[in-house]
Amino acid sequence: MKPILFKLGYGCLTAVGCLVAYAVTWGVWFRLPRGAHEEVDLRRSENEAPSPSDAPGYVIFCAALANNPHGFPGHAYVVWSADKDGDIKLADSMGFAPHCAEVILPSLFKPVRGVLDGKASRDNYRNLDKLIVIVDRPAFERSRKLCDTWNQGQFQTGVRDCCAFTRMIAKDIGLKTPDQSYIFPQNYISQLKLLNRQSTPASI
Repeated sequence: MKPILFKLGYGCLTAVGCLVAYAVTWGVWFRLPRGAHEEVDLRRSENEAPSPSDAPGYVIFCAALANNPHGFPGHAYVVWSADKDGDIKLADSMGFAPHCAEVILPSLFKPVRGVLDGKASRDNYRNLDKLIVIVDRPAFERSRKLCDTWNQGQFQTGVRDCCAFTRMIAKDIGLKTPDQSYIFPQNYISQLKLLNRQSTPASI
């Protein structure tokens, strides 16, 4: 009996040790500088001088530590701005998240109720990484209205989460998107930047 109890105790300690090591590694890695912000121009008529009513828009894909004390697991969201150098905390933004903190763990295993957070850029700003995409006004307005079609009823981590919402907007404006599921938001935005460096407009 004692050897069995010893093995069980050792197994529990090992599991706890692995979780602690993972948490420390995550906490350090995602607090490192995320690299320079990048810019992609997807305008159809970038060589033409736009009229005031047809000024380009900026769709900004962001990732940062989540708005909780430890920042886990991070959060990805989209900002719509008329000024690429403006304060994104004052611009329109949207991110998809569980409706409350208590369902984050269950969301790993099953769908839970979600919510589109219209204050994502104000509440998730620590260690920010972003990809700035310049688009024509029609694409800017269309992508913003696309939020209205998103079903908030089901959130599931790794399946239908903040990265999936971000992917929908990115595809709509013509970006190449990572298709990987179960990816941390910061890694998703890093891959989005990598895929679209020196990008040319994709057909929509």
